[in-house]
Amino acid sequence: MDNDVIEFKLVIELDDEKLDRDNWEIEDTYRIVRGIFDKNADLHPVDNDDGEIIYISYYGAKNGYSGIGGGGIRLYDSWLRPYIKRMEWHNLIDGTMEDCLDILN
Repeated sequence: MDNDVIEFKLVIELDDEKLDRDNWEIEDTYRIVRGIFDKNADLHPVDNDDGEIIYISYYGAKNGYSGIGGGGIRLYDSWLRPYIKRMEWHNLIDGTMEDCLDILN
């Protein structure tokens, strides 16, 4: 399989209304979330205009699986948990999707 093939995708959606209501700076909060995943060289951010935070890893990446899993758990176990509306882990090779919040709750 080609190393340009995307294997995993993590999609995170935060509750901006709740962040704002609780007086958190939305842009700073997104920067904190990205910082959890940016430390892993095998995870690559994807720009989008939907307000989602998306990271991908390519097939064969040494730390893609553990980076998404470990980062997702760190995010879930942080003070940000009440502000996570959605966190999905997509395996683009086999077409499956896991609802991380459902699994971790």
